[in-house]
Amino acid sequence: MKKQILIITLIILMSLSLISALSIKDVESLPQEIMPGETAKISIEIENTLNADVSNVNVKLDLSELPFAPYQSSSESFSEEIKDGKDETFNFRIIALPTTSSGIYKIPVIITYLDEDDELKTDEGLISLIVN
Repeated sequence: MKKQILIITLIILMSLSLISALSIKDVESLPQEIMPGETAKISIEIENTLNADVSNVNVKLDLSELPFAPYQSSSESFSEEIKDGKDETFNFRIIALPTTSSGIYKIPVIITYLDEDDELKTDEGLISLIVN
């Protein structure tokens, strides 16, 4: 089951990298599975696949429809710049609400940035979190 989840997550991540200027390269959750009421650190590595530097990069976890909340941090993380061909890691701390049911939760990730022409761009993707 865990291998299937990993394969599905990798397929989503790979498809995002083919269509976006900024794409999710890697996701890590510590711990890998959380229990209701527990916290997790989520690290999302964003890769700049555009042939130019980007600035004012904001990565947001959309937790509005999910049984999670930011924990001792925000649901948004910011970087002034990601150079062409480089990666940047964005870190988040979340807590699963005590009433959270076991399962796999898809968390929308919204990435906004200014391109080389100072035009505001938005990319979206999904990451998964397991509550057990």
